[in-house]
Amino acid sequence: MFVSKYCTVIVSLAAALLIALAACGPKGGPDLIRWDDLRQEAVPGNGLPCFSAVEQILLDPEPNPYAMAYPEKVVLSGEKIYLMGGNGPNANAVVEYGHDGMPVRPIGKRGRGPGEYPRVKDFSVDGSGGFWLLDAGTMTVYHYHADGALLNKLIQPGLAKEIPAVEESVLFEHLSCLPSGELLVGTALWDESAWKDFRTVICDTLIHVRKGQVEDPHTLDDNFAFDSKGICATGSGFQYLVPMEDKVHVFDRSGEYLRSVTFDFGAKAVSDEFRKQVEPHFDELKDHTFLSGAAYVDAQWAMGALQASTTEGYTTFIADLHQGNWYSVFASLGYFYGVWDGRAVWLRDTDEGWALTLGTLK
Repeated sequence: MFVSKYCTVIVSLAAALLIALAACGPKGGPDLIRWDDLRQEAVPGNGLPCFSAVEQILLDPEPNPYAMAYPEKVVLSGEKIYLMGGNGPNANAVVEYGHDGMPVRPIGKRGRGPGEYPRVKDFSVDGSGGFWLLDAGTMTVYHYHADGALLNKLIQPGLAKEIPAVEESVLFEHLSCLPSGELLVGTALWDESAWKDFRTVICDTLIHVRKGQVEDPHTLDDNFAFDSKGICATGSGFQYLVPMEDKVHVFDRSGEYLRSVTFDFGAKAVSDEFRKQVEPHFDELKDHTFLSGAAYVDAQWAMGALQASTTEGYTTFIADLHQGNWYSVFASLGYFYGVWDGRAVWLRDTDEGWALTLGTLK
């Protein structure tokens, strides 16, 4: 009798330990974040200890021909800053800025002539300073040398009569350059290729798929999508958020999938019915909460953007997972654009220009 009870206790303790280890995930990070377990707190007067330095840069401090009405994406690569625009005369152009906040050069613009693109959907900077640019208007991937010379123009297979569909083809939604020279690609929700059951794939430099990763549950409306900042190159790896999916997919520096972190918003979470058919329920989404734009998670801190079921509507947050607190930073920092090259990025519209805040992660 005593032995039986003793064994039961041991088994229970072992099971609890396994559950705790599973919850920690690789490198001690969480696999599940219950939003209702976090308390909202005011930002401490001395700031948050997640950053070793915080820097502010004013972009476009004086009128220039490359000013953007609304930057859709911000990418950091060393001391260089890249903005991809949306709306206005410079819609969907990529502009390089120096660390002084002044524009250096444009990279393409909207149009159908040489060096123009119907709709730039995403871009990435590789280790040599070259560019990979995705034009969603023609579903073409352009590869440029750091000096701006065109190295290759790759029309996605099956989208042109002269290039028949092949097993390796896939429709791109987002892309990010890997140190190996390959591409980590987020697949389009409406992709019907052999790789449609994967959220991400790894492609070679000819955009042939080498490997599929992150099984796609097909619970998101393929005709309606909220804005995503794409696959962020964090410095230690890559992280990818598909808005309303409420999962942050984590990859190592080689692009290999590690885990997915789920945000659980409890009773305010968007139901699978709403996710699958957004348009009929669009007005009701204001009463729900979901991740939007970009999000980042490490062992202690989570950062991101929320479409929140509060009077705030849209907000950006920093959460201290060890302390169980979250802080709204939208008013002071603006929109969250992800973590790039070890720095968290926020952008805020001001009368003087776009105020960029960079928080270097410890």
